[in-house]
Amino acid sequence: MTTFNGFGKQALPFLKALNFHQSREWFKENKGLYESELETPRGDLVEALTNAGMEAVHWSTIGDPAAIDQVIMSYAQTNGYIVFTNDLDFGTLLAI
Repeated sequence: MTTFNGFGKQALPFLKALNFHQSREWFKENKGLYESELETPRGDLVEALTNAGMEAVHWSTIGDPAAIDQVIMSYAQTNGYIVFTNDLDFGTLLAI
């Protein structure tokens, strides 16, 4: 059984740097940090929630990973899901 121990200590600095750089090249250079600090823990969170009897899925397993935010939110609303995201501009969608 997987335990979710939170996101890595470098997750927030990584996200802040990603927001600053806004560059695919920068992301590619730092993909290992993304995977260890965010992607792997996110998978652990989904597994821990599932093991606790909750339905939890990662969007990429049920929808197009390149989908725009509105598509993800529409799917969540239609199906009664709560969205957890590290997308820095996702909150903008909720505000409008």
